Amino acid sequence: MIIIIITNYFISGWYDVNRGRYSNHRRSARVRVWDCAANFVSRSFLHSIRLSETEKGDWESSNSHEMEDMDIPDLVDMAKLAEHAERFEDMAKYMKSKVQKDSNLSMDERSLLSVAFKNVIGSRRASWRTLQVQESKTEEGKTKGAIPLEITKEYKKKVETELTEIIDEVIELLDSKLILKKANDEITDEKEIETQIFYYKMKGDYCRYKAEYDKENDKIVSDGEAAYEKALELAEKLPSTNPTSLGLALNYSVFFYEIKNDGAKACSIAKKAFDDAVKDLDNAATESTYKDSTLIMQLLRDNLTLWTSEAEEDDQQDAERD
Repeated sequence: MIIIIITNYFISGWYDVNRGRYSNHRRSARVRVWDCAANFVSRSFLHSIRLSETEKGDWESSNSHEMEDMDIPDLVDMAKLAEHAERFEDMAKYMKSKVQKDSNLSMDERSLLSVAFKNVIGSRRASWRTLQVQESKTEEGKTKGAIPLEITKEYKKKVETELTEIIDEVIELLDSKLILKKANDEITDEKEIETQIFYYKMKGDYCRYKAEYDKENDKIVSDGEAAYEKALELAEKLPSTNPTSLGLALNYSVFFYEIKNDGAKACSIAKKAFDDAVKDLDNAATESTYKDSTLIMQLLRDNLTLWTSEAEEDDQQDAERD
C-alpha cells in the first residue's frame, strides 16, 4: 500500500495524485511517497547489482541480459532494494522485466511499477517545467544576462525526447501486457476490475503527461480521454469510496482542467466523486480503505475549492471589463 505524507501543505494548490505534488502557477506543496517494502535479496544474484561504466546514468542502456537470467521473486526484491536506494530508473527496469516475464501483478507489485515510473518521469517533468519558465522569461525579456533562447529551447527539446521515450515505453507495456483484451462487461471479478481501473488510469495519466508538452498531438489527448473513460466505466462496478476509483476521478478531473481547459467538466467529475463517496463513507470496507478514501476526498475538495474560486475571479474580471 502506498502511504502519502504531505508536507508544506497549502489548500490553495490543486493536487494531481500521480504527479505527486500540488500544482498551481502561484503555489506549490511537496509530497513524499513511500512504499512499504522489504529489501532483502539473496546472495545468488547480488552480482547483478554492479553496473558497467557504459550503463551508469544512461536511461537507454539496460542490464537486460542479467535480468533475463533472474527469477521473478528476485526481480521484485531488486526493485524494492532499488527503491530503498532511490535508484528509480533501476527500479523501473526491474519491474518492467518482471511484467514481461509475468504480467499478473499483486497490489504491492502494481505499486512498485507505478512508483518506479512515476519517479523516473517526475524528475524529467519537473525539469521541463523549469525550462519552460526559463524560456518564457527569456522571450519576455525578464531575465538579465539570460542564457540564449536557442540553447534553452534545444535543451528543453532534449528533455522532451527523454519524456517521450519513457511515456511511450510505459504505454506500450500497459497495452501489450497489462490491459486486458476484452470488453468491460466481461470483467466481473472485483479484484480484476480494480486492477484494470488502475492500468487504464495509468495509461490516461501518461497520455496526459505527454500532452503537457506535445500540445498539438490530438491523438494522445484522445487516447488519454478514452483510457480514463474505460476506467470510469469499470469504476461504476465498485463502491464509490474505493480509493482506486477516487484516485481515478481526481486525475481525470485534472486532465480536463489542465489539458482540455474545461474547468466546468473538471469540477463536475470531482464533485460527483466527492458527493457519492460522502454518502457511502460509513460503508468503507476497512480502516485502511477509510483513511485512503478520506485523503483523496480531501484532495478532491481542495481542487474544487481552488477551481471554483478561480472561476469566480475570472467571471468578476470579465464583468469589470464589460
